[in-house]
Amino acid sequence: MFRTRILLAALLLASFSAHADWSYFGQLPAGGEAYLDLASRSTTDKQSRIRLLANYSAPHAERDGTSILSSTSIQEFECTAHRTRLLDRRVHDGSFGQGASRVTSVQGDTWKDVPAGSRGASLMTVACVAMPLIDAPTRDWSAQPLVPGSTTLRYDPSHTKRDGQRLIIRWLMEQAPGGLQPPASHKAASTEAQMSIDCGTRTILATLGIGRAEAAGRGAPVTISAVTQAQALDQGLPGPLMALASERCAAR
Repeated sequence: MFRTRILLAALLLASFSAHADWSYFGQLPAGGEAYLDLASRSTTDKQSRIRLLANYSAPHAERDGTSILSSTSIQEFECTAHRTRLLDRRVHDGSFGQGASRVTSVQGDTWKDVPAGSRGASLMTVACVAMPLIDAPTRDWSAQPLVPGSTTLRYDPSHTKRDGQRLIIRWLMEQAPGGLQPPASHKAASTEAQMSIDCGTRTILATLGIGRAEAAGRGAPVTISAVTQAQALDQGLPGPLMALASERCAAR
């Protein structure tokens, strides 16, 4: 047991020491931006871990009275049970994890339920989903077919699948995700997305988008968006893509 704890501590320290390519994940309630290190994502059959960065726009007060400009942490999820706990947290005097730092105590952090529709649920979607577009090298999107009626939208037939009333559809658009408004340094030139759709209720259950630095789905991931709130099919998709989804839902 003691040896296991030493090895875990060494692995966590190594992950914090390594260079991270941060991808924008949205605004912080306290002011600033949240980022994820996709390369840190580690999954098993039941659990998943991912490293995140909170980059504050102004000095952020800690509980001990000190001020920081950023923090890095490792979050663990029990994917099927929808629970999470904090494994490690380090605070930094500088932005983006730079400057003097110290480890804050998270010993004995207990598992907590992840409320549906919360920011934690979005993070869990990124951490837990079996999503080749996150982990795999950039796909050859130029070889994928255009969505009928569109000159810019492409879809991936091999990852557009129907299972009962559930439809999974994978697609690419040549623009950044609408409404994200990331910092200028993390603008996306194209976006890969995967949606889970309930054909019976014509409802989009969840969406995961990865903004790429270059056109045609090329380059490093620079933005991540995960939407877990359900929305009507005719309100969440471009017209041609909605028609494709409706056609796949109607197929027997």
